Amino acid sequence: MTQIPRFAIIAFTAFTLGAFAIFLLFPAQPAEAASMTFTTDTTITADQTIVFGDLWKVNPGVKLTIPAGVTIHNIGGAINNFGTINNNGSIGNTLGISDGIINNFGTINNNGSIGNSFGGKINNSGTIRNAGTISNPGGQILNSGAIIINSGTIFDSSGIFFNTSGGTINNSGTINNSGAFLNAGGGTINNRLNGTINNTDAINSSGPISNNGTINNKPSGTIINHSTIENNDVGTINNDGAIDNQCYATLINNGTFTGNSVSQEICHDLNLVGGGSDENGNTVFDLGQESTAVAKTNDASVTEVTFRWIDPSANIVQTEILSMTLGSAKSTFTLDEVGTWIVEADFGNGEVVQQTLNVDFLVTPESPIGMVALMASSFLALGGFMFWKTRSKVHD
Repeated sequence: MTQIPRFAIIAFTAFTLGAFAIFLLFPAQPAEAASMTFTTDTTITADQTIVFGDLWKVNPGVKLTIPAGVTIHNIGGAINNFGTINNNGSIGNTLGISDGIINNFGTINNNGSIGNSFGGKINNSGTIRNAGTISNPGGQILNSGAIIINSGTIFDSSGIFFNTSGGTINNSGTINNSGAFLNAGGGTINNRLNGTINNTDAINSSGPISNNGTINNKPSGTIINHSTIENNDVGTINNDGAIDNQCYATLINNGTFTGNSVSQEICHDLNLVGGGSDENGNTVFDLGQESTAVAKTNDASVTEVTFRWIDPSANIVQTEILSMTLGSAKSTFTLDEVGTWIVEADFGNGEVVQQTLNVDFLVTPESPIGMVALMASSFLALGGFMFWKTRSKVHD
C-alpha cells in the first residue's frame, strides 16, 4: 500500500470569563488521507477522509477491509475498486468540491452501511453483495451491465437508482424506493423468494421484472411498465397505487394480485419493411421494388384491418381487408410509379395510421423493372459497340 497521510486536527480555543481562563477541546476529526494505491491486502484501522483530488485505488486481486467501527468519509474524492472491498464498518459518499465517486469494477461485500448522499455517485460495473444497508438519499447509483445481490436493505430516498445496459438486481432482502428507480436498457430485476420491494414513488421499467417475493406498490406509488412483469405462482403484488402498462407491455399474473387493476395503453402501429432512408430520414424505395406494410395493435376488439395503397396522384390502387393474427397483419405491394406514396391501415375502430414513402427512379437489378433496365442497358451498350466497330471499318 502506498499512503501519504496528511493530518489529524484537534480543535483548541481559549477565552477568559472574569478571573477564569476557559479552555475548550473539540474531538479529533478523521484523518485526511491522500491518494492511496492498495497493492496488498489491507485493513483500515482508523477513520479516514477522502477529499477532492484524492483517489483510492484497490488493485486486482487485493482485499481492502473496513472493520466494524471504522468510517470512510468520501467527500468529493474517488474510490476505484478493481479488487475486493469488504465493508463491515461505514462508507459515506457525498459531495465535496466535486461529486464523491465510487467506481466498482471488482467486488464490494457490504455487511455494514454505505450512505450515498447528495452529490454521491456509485458506478457499479462489477458485483455488489449487500447484506447490510445501502442508503441513497439524493445520490445516484448506476448498475451498468453488472449485478447487485441484495439480502439486506436498500433505501432509495429522493435519489436515482439506475439498472441499465443488461444490469441485474437479485433481491432477497428489502428495497424501499421513495425516489426514482429506473430499470432500463435491458436491465433485469429478480425479486426472489422472501424479497420485498416497497414503492412509494416511481419505478420506470423497460426491462423484465420477475417476482417470486412481494411487491408492495403503495398509494403514492407508480410502476410504469414498458416490458414484462411476471408475477410467479409464489409471488404477491399488492397494488394500492398505479401500475401502467405502456403499449405492448404485459403483466403476467400466476400468483397473488390485490388492489387496483392494471391500466393498459392501447396502441396502433404501421411499419414498412424494405427500402432505405434518404439524408432527411424519409423512407425511400426504388421503382419496381416490393414494399410490405405491417399493422399491429394490442386492441383485442380489432379482428381485421384494411390496407390502402395510394399512388402519387392520390388514387387508391390497392385495397386489402386482412384478418389479424396475434394482433398483426401485413400487406405487400409493388411500387410501379415514381413519386410520394401513402399506405394506410384502418383498424375499423376510428384509428387510421398512415406511412409515407418516396419512390425514386433508381432501380435495383433484383426488381422486375431493374431486370428490364439492366437488359436494355446491355443491348444499348452492345449496339453502341457494334456501331463504333462498323464506323471504324468504313474509315479504314
